[in-house]
Amino acid sequence: VAFNTTTKTFQQTEVKNSYHDFLPSLNAVLEPADNFLIRLNGSYVITRPSLTALLPGVSITQSGANPVSVSTGNPNLAPYRAKTADLSFEWYYEKGALLSFAFFYKHLDDIEVSQNLFGPFATNPLGIPSSVLQSFCGGAFTSTCNDTNTNTTYTTNVTQKGGPLYGTEIDWQQPFDFLPHPFDSFGVLGNVSFIQARQNYILVPATATTAAIATPGDLQGLSRTTYNATFYYDDSVFQARLSGAFRSKFLVTPGP
Repeated sequence: VAFNTTTKTFQQTEVKNSYHDFLPSLNAVLEPADNFLIRLNGSYVITRPSLTALLPGVSITQSGANPVSVSTGNPNLAPYRAKTADLSFEWYYEKGALLSFAFFYKHLDDIEVSQNLFGPFATNPLGIPSSVLQSFCGGAFTSTCNDTNTNTTYTTNVTQKGGPLYGTEIDWQQPFDFLPHPFDSFGVLGNVSFIQARQNYILVPATATTAAIATPGDLQGLSRTTYNATFYYDDSVFQARLSGAFRSKFLVTPGP
């Protein structure tokens, strides 16, 4: 939606995007012994971007003498695409109990990352009508509020080629049915995951005066280690659960 500063009206802009994917998958289960399973899965998968990331709405902010910040969604984002393979070993050593080790690999073909664009520009780099930013500047551009100089930073999400992701997950489930009543209705569930994924981020696109900068880092939003645990009570009449989760530090915004 663009704002016309002359007529004080909003003009709607329509953006269309489409994609087509073939998504094969293979699932196999082998039982070499009683209560022991080996699972193998392979697939090509997609995940659509969030509606928030796709919305073409524009947000403009400025605090005091700080540079103007312009952020917008990107309706042309492609979905996340990945080739995946999983191998797990599951031991059901007693009724309601489980111990499993899973190994997984994903090759991320397309991912969504945030990108900051810095001036100077001949025109704003996101294709936002100048009238949108002009209305924020009070109806007229000034030396500190405009869409071409270095005082303006543009932020959006873009589709970028990904890389490999691999990890291990350990699951344990144990009912305490060996304890005397009523403690035999208690139990515990827990899992821990270890994940590695590195990515090259393009921080500044090439312009006439600025070269593109590629910097490596962990996959955005991904923790290398996560823990989850649940302590439960279930006597088939009354149920209660107490759960906790932990994740290690993760990358919020790529930076040099």
